[in-house]
Amino acid sequence: MDEPTNHLDIESREILADALSDYKGTLCLITHDRTLMSQACNKIIEIENGSPIVYEGNYESYQYHKMQTRSEHPIPKQQMVDEKNLNSSESSKKNRKPLNALKQQVASLKREQKLLNQRVIEIDMLVTSTEQELSILEKIFKNPEYFKDNTDLSDNGEKYQKLSLSRDSLMSEWENLSSRSDEIENAIQTLEQ
Repeated sequence: MDEPTNHLDIESREILADALSDYKGTLCLITHDRTLMSQACNKIIEIENGSPIVYEGNYESYQYHKMQTRSEHPIPKQQMVDEKNLNSSESSKKNRKPLNALKQQVASLKREQKLLNQRVIEIDMLVTSTEQELSILEKIFKNPEYFKDNTDLSDNGEKYQKLSLSRDSLMSEWENLSSRSDEIENAIQTLEQ
C-alpha cells in the first residue's frame, strides 16, 4: 500500500490503522505516517544507499535504535571537511592525546545515559497520549446512550484493552530504563571520584 492514509480524516485513519493491525497476513506499507507505523507495523525497512536495512518492532523501536546508532557512530568532523583541509586535520589527529580508559568509560556511560533519558522522555509523551485516549474512551463508556450500538461498544472495548496493555508495557519499559539510568549515574559518580 502506497501512502494509504493520504487524504483521510482522523477517524478514517484510526479505522484503517485498526484494520491493518488486526490483519493476520503480511502487508507492505510505504508511508510517512508515523502514527500508522506505530500502530500497525511490526517491522520497519529503511532503504539507505539502495540497500534495505530491517528493524524489528514498531516506529518507536526504530527511532530508539536509530538514536543508539547515531550516538555510537557519530560522523567525525574530519569527514566533513573539504580536501584542502584534509592534511591539516590529519596532522591535528596525530597531535591529539588519546583519552585514557577511565575518561573513555565515563564518556561511554554518559552517552548511554543520554539515550536512555531521551527514550524515557519519549515514553512519557506516549503514556500521556495513551492515557488521554483511555480517558476519552472511559467517558464514552459512561454515556448510557452509547450502549445502543453493540458493535461500537465492542470495537471501543477492544481498543481500550489494547491501549491499556500498551500503557502497561510502556510503563514497564520506563521503569527499567529509569532504573538503568540511575545505575549509570552511580557508576559515573564512582568513576569520577
